[in-house]
Amino acid sequence: MKTIVRIILFMVLLLCFYTWFSNSVPQVRGEPPVEQTVSLRGMTMEAYINLGRELFNGKGTCTLCHNA
Repeated sequence: MKTIVRIILFMVLLLCFYTWFSNSVPQVRGEPPVEQTVSLRGMTMEAYINLGRELFNGKGTCTLCHNA
């Protein structure tokens, strides 16, 4: 019986330590990206290429799987 109480007490103390430690780590809050509206009328080929490049390297996160 004494052993079970020691084990439970150890588990509770360990849980309290992990809870304290996880709450002491500073939280990071990311800001949402700014919404952009794109008008496709009158865009040049260079503008299309730049738009695709921004999407590939930025919001699309294509570089996680694909290489340039």
